Amino acid sequence: RRLYVAAKTKPFVILAGLTGSGKSTIARLFAAALGAHAHNGRFQRVAVRPDWIDQSEVLGTVNPLSNRFEPGWLATTARQCERNPDQIHVVLLDEMNLAPVEQYLAEYLSALEEARSGSERTVLPLYSSGMAPDNATDWPSSLAFPLNLLVIGTVNVDETTRVLSDRVLDRANVLQLSVAVSDAHHRPVSRS
Repeated sequence: RRLYVAAKTKPFVILAGLTGSGKSTIARLFAAALGAHAHNGRFQRVAVRPDWIDQSEVLGTVNPLSNRFEPGWLATTARQCERNPDQIHVVLLDEMNLAPVEQYLAEYLSALEEARSGSERTVLPLYSSGMAPDNATDWPSSLAFPLNLLVIGTVNVDETTRVLSDRVLDRANVLQLSVAVSDAHHRPVSRS
């Protein structure tokens, strides 16, 4: 229920907790409950890598050798959301704080805030409007911000990850998952 309410109020939810607390599983099951599965193209799991320092993996980039725009996962998902506006799409950003979130999700975070403030038309810029890649008819310089996209990020709370910035925390709902650790699993099981 908390995840549902969090997702209804802000389409960017962060599940935080210890490794093994079920964050990814909860996100996957929640997406399935909304009808978003990998096989119907409405659910995607993205493993965040520590080398993400810009938005090229997220939005895409114009390849200077081929002069073609190569879309990232968010551009591809925004296009799918645009084609199916009545269906919810879910992206699971697994271990999203392995890299600086405010850098690789900068345009998404800005567009999210603009859309929530009531802007009539919010866009995700893919590349500079002065550029003319060969596939510009397929991939224009910007896409409409998808209002039917839910992004769920998982965050491990340990010494191997980065602290989330205030900018990220302001634009997301954060749910802290706690796992009670006890010695009950060490006790022998008694049978009557």
